[in-house]
Amino acid sequence: MKNYQFIALLVVTTFLMGSSFAIVKLGLPYASPLLLAALRFILAGIIMAIVVITLKRPHPITRREWFKLCMIGSFQTAGVMGCIF
Repeated sequence: MKNYQFIALLVVTTFLMGSSFAIVKLGLPYASPLLLAALRFILAGIIMAIVVITLKRPHPITRREWFKLCMIGSFQTAGVMGCIF
């Protein structure tokens, strides 16, 4: 994957994660925050499972690959949570 594609995917994913808070705000009159969070994670898990099965890409094997994956996830989550305020 080229560097610009990688960055574009990170930006799109971060936008999707950030937009979920606006959607949750719309759903709060109808369901509890914990239920909405659970639904959000279940939906994300189903989508990720479909993507992983469809793409049939190799999973991280080495510690370096897992470290890189964890760093991306941490910064992405911090970016989304940091943009709330």
